[in-house]
Amino acid sequence: MSFTIRVRTPSGVKRINANPSWTIEQFYSHVAQELGIATPMRLLGPSSSDLLLSGFKTQLKDVPVRNADMWSMKAEKEKQARELEHFQHSARQVDKVDVTLSQKDGTISRSRTQLCRHPHHGSCAHCIPLQPYDPAVLASVDSPIKFLSFQSFLRKIRDGDKFAQLPEMDCAPRQRSGKAISTPRTVVLKRQEYRHVDYVEFETYDILDKFLQAWRATGVQRAGFMYGTYEEYEMVPLGVKATVKAIYEPPQMSDAMSIQIDLNSAEISEIDVLAHNLGMKRIGWIFTDLEPTSNGKVKYKRFVETGNPASYMISADEILNAAAFQNQHLNAVSRQFSSTAFHGSKFTTVIVSGNENEEIVPLAYQATTQAMELVKHNLLCLSDNPAILAVHAPGENLVMPDILYTQRDEYNNEIQYRADPMFPAAFLSVDLPVGGKVDNKGTFSLKFPIENRPEAEQQSVYELKKHLERSKSETFLSQMSDFHLLVYIVTNELFSSLKDDLPPLLKAIKEGNLDVAEQWACCEQWQTIRLVAESAEKYV
Repeated sequence: MSFTIRVRTPSGVKRINANPSWTIEQFYSHVAQELGIATPMRLLGPSSSDLLLSGFKTQLKDVPVRNADMWSMKAEKEKQARELEHFQHSARQVDKVDVTLSQKDGTISRSRTQLCRHPHHGSCAHCIPLQPYDPAVLASVDSPIKFLSFQSFLRKIRDGDKFAQLPEMDCAPRQRSGKAISTPRTVVLKRQEYRHVDYVEFETYDILDKFLQAWRATGVQRAGFMYGTYEEYEMVPLGVKATVKAIYEPPQMSDAMSIQIDLNSAEISEIDVLAHNLGMKRIGWIFTDLEPTSNGKVKYKRFVETGNPASYMISADEILNAAAFQNQHLNAVSRQFSSTAFHGSKFTTVIVSGNENEEIVPLAYQATTQAMELVKHNLLCLSDNPAILAVHAPGENLVMPDILYTQRDEYNNEIQYRADPMFPAAFLSVDLPVGGKVDNKGTFSLKFPIENRPEAEQQSVYELKKHLERSKSETFLSQMSDFHLLVYIVTNELFSSLKDDLPPLLKAIKEGNLDVAEQWACCEQWQTIRLVAESAEKYV
């Protein structure tokens, strides 16, 4: 069961919801996210005890943190900040897929051609393997690859200079200090040549279809967080794909034209923990932008039209939201490439809208790394044009950096323009392909009603009863391998006595262990809940 602590900050006291099963690392990340803090910090208890001394992998239930405790937040500076940042990173790991890809050769082999004049075991300029970032490799596939994979980009900068690091942008506004003015560096926005994720794949199309059922039933737009894993993607050299295994729909207020997610809901953190125990993480978010037409199809409204400056594929507002989410889910990299040990994000944005044939299709995007930095320092805002971003006007005591962006003219010359006050939002996004497997059995079944859909369907004890009855011929492991059923158990107070006993079941589901699942089904708490469900009536 979650509990609440109070955190005293320079701007006031903030209430933070936490889960006893979180590690201190997860708790620190959640506090930083809730407080909007990007710099390292420490949390000091009522007796000035330092929470970090317990170790980042220690669970909250094993440290002296109690409900309604008052903790003080202390931001670290200079040397202390660097030491703490190093300590935090030592407890975090680079994604497994990045570790695997970094150990691969990555070169693209070529066959011997008629131009080769060397022995069979030799090589020449016509057949020597190409690097994964070579333009010839990107153009050689049927559908040319628009962006380098992130690992290919790392190879490119490393091969140019073995000490080279990833580009980092310092765009923080400077405070005026009397007559002295510290001028920030000029920021030059460029088209990003790489992306952290090269493909978004729904493990089964049923996941997307189930997500769309609410819109089909009510006409109300929906949003959700995608959970899954990052895996190798063989269609792009050293590529990464985000495999979506489940979509969780958080509490939200929606209508036919807009969506408002309750990002302060404690339920979201509980689902993050649930997903972690199932071997997944939050890998992106998805929302609908669907408008029905009179012929039973959907309106095609996301396209770039020549001469229409208000046309767009992804709007300025959506780019700002994507960048904000990505700042909460940073991508860990080796310190060989970044002094902060983080660069960009693998978090993706999927928009479900209509295509040129008025069919429902998913579209995937990411905000660029530069967009993440600009949003982190609150330098951007919306304009009256949905395809245009504006630069915030400087404050009375703030000096803002000059922001430029580059465009190529008709002669392919690179020309710089001032972004103040406005510039095209498309500069700050990259697109990526998205698809799914049709006849594939997913990790989870999709039989239990989906959460937080009061107008379309409801989760209840009666629905649990129906679920167990219609699946009684299946194994207990199969019955419980439904992500939305697990969400219902984790977020419903009726099952509070069961939550501490869930990890063995979740591990069994993750590993497909039938025996452990059957043993768990015999526990007293589950048997009690099963009896309650069997006697439940409709709408309970």
